[in-house]
Amino acid sequence: MQRKIIPDVVAPSNVHAITAQESALRAAQLMDDKNISALVVLDSNKMLQGIITERDILRKVTAQKKDPEKVLIKTIMTPNPQCLGKDDIAMDALTIFSQGHFRHLPVTENGKVLAVVSIRDIFKVCKTQMDEDLKQRDQLLHGTGYGGL
Repeated sequence: MQRKIIPDVVAPSNVHAITAQESALRAAQLMDDKNISALVVLDSNKMLQGIITERDILRKVTAQKKDPEKVLIKTIMTPNPQCLGKDDIAMDALTIFSQGHFRHLPVTENGKVLAVVSIRDIFKVCKTQMDEDLKQRDQLLHGTGYGGL
């Protein structure tokens, strides 16, 4: 069975978001408070503008010795990020994560963010899928499945 992003990997949820006009400090505080590593950046209509990760803050603010209170999200976010659809297949998503070197991707439908999925979420589901596939293969090969004796 091929697993879909929603509902098999993540459930639709209230995603943690920030606006492009807020500071890097506010983003870091929100991530720390929620124990998450990424925030989606939404406009006033709740439409996706970008994504900001703890890695963005580390590389573009902290490592550059910039004041996180003065750095705006719009200057360090990834605008128009690649997204997954709710019906995308987890194994295909693994390829997208790998090729794009992503750790987090928004799951969208008509520009609205339904969830954020991480590479860990995808890995867990793909590993389970591979384990099940191997079990079915072994059952077939050893005659214990698919009507075997």
